[in-house]
Amino acid sequence: MGDTFAATGNITEALIAHTQSITNDPFFFADGNFDNRLNFYLSSGKHEDIIEAFEIYIEKNEHITSDAWKNRLGKANWAIGHIYLRAGELDKSHEYINKGSDLGYNDVKSLIAMGDSYLSQKKYIEAEEAYLKALEKNPKQAQIYSSLGYIYAQTGRVDKAIESNNKVLEIIPKDFDSNKNLAILYQQTGQLDKAIEHAKVARDVAPEEGKENLDQFISQLEAILESNN
Repeated sequence: MGDTFAATGNITEALIAHTQSITNDPFFFADGNFDNRLNFYLSSGKHEDIIEAFEIYIEKNEHITSDAWKNRLGKANWAIGHIYLRAGELDKSHEYINKGSDLGYNDVKSLIAMGDSYLSQKKYIEAEEAYLKALEKNPKQAQIYSSLGYIYAQTGRVDKAIESNNKVLEIIPKDFDSNKNLAILYQQTGQLDKAIEHAKVARDVAPEEGKENLDQFISQLEAILESNN
């Protein structure tokens, strides 16, 4: 019924129906349509009422210790964290998504979104933590390795930046950004042969307007390599 009331813009009746549903079984609300429902409550400023309903569900059931219930409570905590994430309250989002993770529930999309939000604020420690948790759930996400590579480069961990960008290439061998990043990183570490190799791959897949700069970069690297020999 909550969705029906929401579709007609009846916030009062929608909220009553949805909060009652959440306190009984929140996963009819936090399903594949979760974000669409959140759009309605975030735009109307009523998302705190939805959070409160999830809190009631958790408090009512936190004494149950079976693995199945731990997972359900983990998902309920994640749902609260996801609402805070959508509302732009990163610290609270971090708190609840971590609670969900501790109870065995991780959602890759939310962890990546949280990492992206921290990264946009240059909070590298928090972003790295979120991305690493996402990798535990899905180790084949090139996007995560790319973001970690950026964090490691920005924080002076060049070896780990190289490792992360190479992980991207294991998944997407012709990725432009990672090949370009590796060309720069290998130049920084004096591995000019590898720098040239990756610069050439990046040049091959670069948009036309970017090829000239890469040609110049490759020429510079080759000149340095020749002078060293």
